[in-house]
Amino acid sequence: MEEQHFSGAPRLWLALFYLALFATLLAFGIQTWAQKILPPVRVALISALEPVFAALWAALLIGERLTGHELAGGALIVLGVAVGEAGAVLRSRARAPG
Repeated sequence: MEEQHFSGAPRLWLALFYLALFATLLAFGIQTWAQKILPPVRVALISALEPVFAALWAALLIGERLTGHELAGGALIVLGVAVGEAGAVLRSRARAPG
């Protein structure tokens, strides 16, 4: 087994600080706040988009090559979210008086 080495380089600490602040505290803080004010169904639909955005950012930022299956899967997720949102809008219109 390879021995692990920890570097105390300032660049490493800066990266750890960035991850702790933005990718953890800020992101989860916004997510928790949004979960308090949005309906559970909408939160679930928005959360379903996380893997789609992760794949897109990987492709844009680090040149990840997405396969046809991955693109099709992402399209199905987006389509499912769109259908879920449209269904919610249609149900609310049907319940509205007038």
